[in-house]
Amino acid sequence: MLIGRFIGWVLLLAGLLVLARDLVLLGVGIDLFSGLDTRHSAPIVLGELWYAIHPASLQLLQPAIQRHVHPALWDWVVQPMLLWWASAVFIGAGALLLALFHRHSVRRGRSR
Repeated sequence: MLIGRFIGWVLLLAGLLVLARDLVLLGVGIDLFSGLDTRHSAPIVLGELWYAIHPASLQLLQPAIQRHVHPALWDWVVQPMLLWWASAVFIGAGALLLALFHRHSVRRGRSR
């Protein structure tokens, strides 16, 4: 249970850091003199973040899933998940793990 809580806190912290990064970069699109910038800014998605951290593993994932598991799994499950916002995935997974592995406060009463 301790490991589950630890991983939950790490994922929650990672999600908050990615969210802070997204908010800072989205704020860069505003210029005081010319108003709003014309370029499109969006939060980083899971696949883009994964590619920035370790592109080789992401590039090996597709053929591995399509050859060894099932080709439809990549098209219908994994690829759409890689387009989810990274901050939402990390915060959601961290909150889920913290909820699953929360401490139970046990009070032992004195038996008479």
